[in-house]
Amino acid sequence: MLQLLGENNTVSTLKRYLSEIGNDFMWATRDAEFDIWQAQDYEYAYQLILTQKFESKPKIGVSKVGYTQQVLLSLHATLKKYFNAPNIHLLKQNDPMIVRSRMIAPEVYHRLLAIIDEQKDILNDHNKLLLKVIISLLYRTGMRINEVLGLKLSDFEYDSLSLNDFSVIVRSNEHRQIKSDDGTRRLSLSILLTEKEKAWLRKLFLMKYSQRSRYLFTLANHSLPIDYHGVEQVLRQVKYGGEAITAHSFRHHSISMMAMILRCDASFVGMFSDYSADQIKLIKTHFLGPARNISPNYWHALMSFAGHADLNTTFNSYIHTADLIASHQLSSADINMPIGLVMKLTGLRRENLNRGSPNAANFKDNTVNLRRKLSNKLNAIPITKKTHRQKQDDNPVPNTIDGQLVKNKGLFTKYSREAIYDLLAQLEEGKSLVESCGSSFDYDDACAIYTSALTLAIDEGKPHHKLIGKDRISKSDHPLIAPTPLHFQSDIALSHLCFENMDKLWQDKGGRKELLWFLETFYNKVSGSKSAIRFPFKDRKTVYRYLDIAQKIIPEKYWRININLNSVAEGVNAKEIEQFIAKETEGFRTRFPNTLVLNKHTDYSGYTLSIIRPTHKDKVNPQQKSSALMKFLGHWGLILTSLADKITQ
Repeated sequence: MLQLLGENNTVSTLKRYLSEIGNDFMWATRDAEFDIWQAQDYEYAYQLILTQKFESKPKIGVSKVGYTQQVLLSLHATLKKYFNAPNIHLLKQNDPMIVRSRMIAPEVYHRLLAIIDEQKDILNDHNKLLLKVIISLLYRTGMRINEVLGLKLSDFEYDSLSLNDFSVIVRSNEHRQIKSDDGTRRLSLSILLTEKEKAWLRKLFLMKYSQRSRYLFTLANHSLPIDYHGVEQVLRQVKYGGEAITAHSFRHHSISMMAMILRCDASFVGMFSDYSADQIKLIKTHFLGPARNISPNYWHALMSFAGHADLNTTFNSYIHTADLIASHQLSSADINMPIGLVMKLTGLRRENLNRGSPNAANFKDNTVNLRRKLSNKLNAIPITKKTHRQKQDDNPVPNTIDGQLVKNKGLFTKYSREAIYDLLAQLEEGKSLVESCGSSFDYDDACAIYTSALTLAIDEGKPHHKLIGKDRISKSDHPLIAPTPLHFQSDIALSHLCFENMDKLWQDKGGRKELLWFLETFYNKVSGSKSAIRFPFKDRKTVYRYLDIAQKIIPEKYWRININLNSVAEGVNAKEIEQFIAKETEGFRTRFPNTLVLNKHTDYSGYTLSIIRPTHKDKVNPQQKSSALMKFLGHWGLILTSLADKITQ
């Protein structure tokens, strides 16, 4: 502002500049040391301001966005003058959401690694290993450069016996700041890295651990992490597409490649990646779960992987493979529409539907295959290829209406859980029921959903923390009513299978009775402060029945039963306790042979049931903490079963 005033600008001009970008820039740089930002940090912040400006006022036109762009460039010129800000490349396209492609071919990545090995006179073995681990993490995980360089040994979770199961928690610390709270995330390095890359990481980690180093990426005899410039010097030695590769290019590549992995077949992804087909499938299973090939959680999984606060940022700036994904999906699409609808849209008569495209219309099923019809209209040349789809009977594709999953006579009917969650989340934000349901819900159905969720969350006019913990913070004065989302990707993946198992129970008369009893028992026992539920010893038969049903929903290998008897509480001696515990343990292990039964001492005398949080390879680690999955499934089950008689199909 002082510079503008010194250039004899009027006060009105200063006010216009300030109103145009002042608040936005302050928001984008909050809690950040922007005076030490790299070029990609400034580009990201400016692009975010332009995108939000365009989305908040789409009618302003691209010329107005162009003005905002010029103001940002003027601001950056001042930052360069007074704060030594780096040169940046702000996109010149009218639409700020158009992005540059930053994909990095596997050959370029491996050439970078080879260059590091070739620096025999400049780099010692320690620094070579350091740089190779940094480059591999940038290429595979999509982490920002400051997130990688600031990694501490305490950020890693690992199997202490073999160091094969490696995960890293990306979070803020005194050396680096995460751009938003949503940037905190857990990345499973065991599935994202190749075997050679895992060996590099394991070697470096053990070396730093033995040296009692605080940070992973430190030079020999140094305690602080290396800075960005050391990595940048290596990257500058490779030109790709006429430009030098930047550290931020790896982030764009990794997120774009992950989008392909989540949305395309392994054989197709393998044309653009050096991942094996098995590893591509493993990554996809980790993020989406083994139960589905079609999932509404694709893009939310990608957003979580990227550490973005919302999907707009991911879509607008980072996915450079959208055309490849779209073409791949269209190449395997098999679109059928009702004959009546095709006749209305095209004006064709019923007897002409197969003219020029034999068998396009199936009068028995009353459908038209649009691929066959369009191929004829476009004079497309048919090609013979092996499709990745299974037969329709073996792997049926769910029907969708306006993006909402529809199943026949199941528990989760008419409206998907995702749509119901969005409705409840908007109500939590303070929106009215009319605003929240929009065109996606029948108003009476929305009322029934709201009433069902509210009944579980409110007790005599006050928040009832039986299902929703006290640590969740409401965004408005409205009480929290939506089930608490699962935090860990492994839990989310397993939940898909569990919901399908609940659906199977509901479709059977006896299974429906079992499920309702299970949910009622769960609600009576659940506590807002614990993910486990407890039963006294006198309820042994109830526990047996509860587990019999529960293991039809959540596979038995994930269950953990702790049996404990306190002598002080029960007034019995140590020998009697030992005999009693042994008998109870034997009974449970006989009835549930694949379930973990423990005798850990706690303050509770009785049975404690919990779910073991699954790992990315679907293995069960007895030492893992309890999962919130049981409470998540129970809350959803209570809401949805109460709607079964209120919402018509």
